[in-house]
Amino acid sequence: MKTVIIVFVVVVLMAGCASTGKMLDTDKLTQIKPGVTTKAEMIEWFGSPFSQVLDTSGKLVLLWYYNKVQSYVFTFDLKQQMLSVLFDTNDVVEKLSLIDDVNK
Repeated sequence: MKTVIIVFVVVVLMAGCASTGKMLDTDKLTQIKPGVTTKAEMIEWFGSPFSQVLDTSGKLVLLWYYNKVQSYVFTFDLKQQMLSVLFDTNDVVEKLSLIDDVNK
């Protein structure tokens, strides 16, 4: 019986979960319209971006990122969301790219 309890405790301790960032609201994702949605709206909807860079033409790119890792005894499961948004010189969405493994 003692061995069973020890094995159970070890299994529970080996399983776990960790996440980075904040999950993106899918309702807000559907509201992003290139040529219409502004940088201010994006920050209001999703919070501060994970990173921001200028592309080769000097346009701003903002990146929002969320991941969740669920570990099990011998395996793990990774779910992630990554939203990359290119803004024009007027801070309006020009184009975007979304990876969403969370809502599959």
